[in-house]
Amino acid sequence: MTFIMRRFIICFLVFEVVVFFVLYCFGPRGLTMLVDLRKQQEQARIDIATTQKEIKTLQSDIEMNFSDFAKEKIAREKLLMKKDQEQVYFKNKVK
Repeated sequence: MTFIMRRFIICFLVFEVVVFFVLYCFGPRGLTMLVDLRKQQEQARIDIATTQKEIKTLQSDIEMNFSDFAKEKIAREKLLMKKDQEQVYFKNKVK
């Protein structure tokens, strides 16, 4: 091979390595995207943990109140099923 051809091949390979590195680090599916996805995953895990704690709290509140009226009141007030200016009443079933 001639000197010019070798130089061309070396320059081409260096250019290819540089382009690969830039795309690997900053491309649309590069390292920056992975970092963003990990942040989103961590935030989702935090949200899941918070929601699970809230569920446990609500379940313990419901278990503390065994009567049907207390369960209905919790469902209406704490789960935002109660309308504004509405009073929650319990009607006993006739057996």
